[in-house]
Amino acid sequence: MANFPRLFAPGKIGSLELRNRIVMGAILTRYADTDGNLTDRHIAYFVERAKGGTALITTDGISPFFEGRQRPNQACIYDDRYIPRMRELAGAVHAHGAKLSVQLMHGGYRVSESGLPTAKPIGPSARVHFLTGVASPEATKEDIAYLVEGYAQAAYRCKQAGCDAVEMHAAHGYLGNQFLSPHTNKRTDEYGGSVENRCRFVVEIVQRIKQLCGADFPVIIKMNADDQIDGGITLEDAKEQAKILAAAGYDALLPSCGVRETMDWQVKPYVGDIPAFIDLPAALKQVVDIPVIAVSRIKTPALAERVLEEGKADFICIARALIADPYWPQKALEGRSNEIAICIGENHGCMDRDTTKYPSVTCTINPAVGREEEFRLRPATSSKQVVVLGGGLGGMRAAATLAERGHQVTLHEDSSRLGGEWNGLANQRTELRSIVNHLRQQMERHGVAVKLNSTMGVDDLRREQPDAVVVAARPRPLVPEVPGADRPNVVQANHVLLGVAETGPRAAVLGSTFIGAETSLALARQGKAVSLIATDKMCGEIGYVMRMALLRELVQSGVRLFDYCIISRIAADHVLVNHDKEFLPVPADTVVLAVGYEHDLALARELEAAHMAVYTVPDSYDPQSAQEAIRAATLVGMEI
Repeated sequence: MANFPRLFAPGKIGSLELRNRIVMGAILTRYADTDGNLTDRHIAYFVERAKGGTALITTDGISPFFEGRQRPNQACIYDDRYIPRMRELAGAVHAHGAKLSVQLMHGGYRVSESGLPTAKPIGPSARVHFLTGVASPEATKEDIAYLVEGYAQAAYRCKQAGCDAVEMHAAHGYLGNQFLSPHTNKRTDEYGGSVENRCRFVVEIVQRIKQLCGADFPVIIKMNADDQIDGGITLEDAKEQAKILAAAGYDALLPSCGVRETMDWQVKPYVGDIPAFIDLPAALKQVVDIPVIAVSRIKTPALAERVLEEGKADFICIARALIADPYWPQKALEGRSNEIAICIGENHGCMDRDTTKYPSVTCTINPAVGREEEFRLRPATSSKQVVVLGGGLGGMRAAATLAERGHQVTLHEDSSRLGGEWNGLANQRTELRSIVNHLRQQMERHGVAVKLNSTMGVDDLRREQPDAVVVAARPRPLVPEVPGADRPNVVQANHVLLGVAETGPRAAVLGSTFIGAETSLALARQGKAVSLIATDKMCGEIGYVMRMALLRELVQSGVRLFDYCIISRIAADHVLVNHDKEFLPVPADTVVLAVGYEHDLALARELEAAHMAVYTVPDSYDPQSAQEAIRAATLVGMEI
């Protein structure tokens, strides 16, 4: 506690006593089965965070209604049959000194995103979903009474299961927020119009929960302090709401911001400036006398301590940070903050999985999330001499994992710097540097011998005779089959990001990948005229939240965007593209290629031909490839 005395001071939410001020935020994991039951995987995920020292574990958004589910593998609590499994989770969390809160969440009109035939979109006012085009009806008075009772009955089931609190999700464009926000609530009866009327739905819910569960059963409300959308909730509006909600019986406020249309505010990625989220709870604390919980991008214990020290909040809610490192609290408490794997905020595995191949929560830097037992590291049966070739993220992770298990590991990197191609991105986004620093610290901690500016060939390895070789060669950038692609004014994107390629005052970037978008932004920051040219949807391979944030930043930076183009040829001063069925010369002194990478397996094949025990891992150049590289490297580290 000497390190962070306020963070690790006991606290209370209503009658609930907590061992410290750390609350785990809810993220929809999709670990439940298709009937809405919690699974063993689910329970192991929460238990790992309880073991790690978190005081209050908050579940996924759990549906209090059969027709209110957002996903087929979303956990539910609309029936008594879910109580036994919830009781098992509560007992498992309690066994490690943590408390359990269940987030109750109905998607409202957003249910239409699920595509489930049983989903029934509904909201305070009739509305057409801006993404799905599905119309939702205005809730009748009978609908509202049904919804209020359903929330309360769900809370009562949670209490029967031994849970310690519930959290009403009334933020981020879900049903509660739809009633609270003037952007979505256009009613003219007692449930719409004034601030008091817009609060009535969530007020009736907490009042009914207290009737069923008792006045001392804690109920937290997650609310928006700012919708970040025209016509939505503003901070001044939220302050009035906060007073009403506290008086109605809510035991704590968790202010957040953003709705579906502004989702990059609610789960802020590394793109753009981090807004002063901690000013939101500070503003609400001035008007209520119940605990206020700060949330969003509080990545480090030092920042969390500062928020508490400055009196801006009473508790700290972290979600993505606990996905990245479930032992974040314990490490902070024990004075090992330097060992924390800091969330890098690229959202690829946790928030953007809707548009990737990962249907449930994963993590770029923590492949064990949701697979805690599968990825549990165990000591090697015998210590081996292992050589790792390549000091990018894949090589560093493999080396650290092998050494942690007890092998003698030497890593050779042919440059003067660890991090490999990832350094291109990290040069532009300092937040991404933390992953390299963490892997370097892990290697140092477990005794990996690192040799920089060191190249090992087949003959060198024959002389050294290691028991195993891990090849983590740098990825090789692709060159498109376009006339002029071999011209001297054509360079690779990562060479630009690494600062080893010169560019003229006008640049055309081919390929709206992560690297293409980041290179365009880097060049725009240098004052250059930049065009980003995509052959398909602009930044289409990037997940929803990151794409939204990157596109906003590209437009604000003045980058010209051309999508669905056919690239005809590259010339000395332009790129000729077929755009909207017309040939268009895009001015460019320099053409930057960002069309992808391939893995160079030549050395691995040579080593295999020399009858060595060879393992290959991909290396990384952007957040999408980083997740693959770190997961593969961890598995190799567990296999040898």
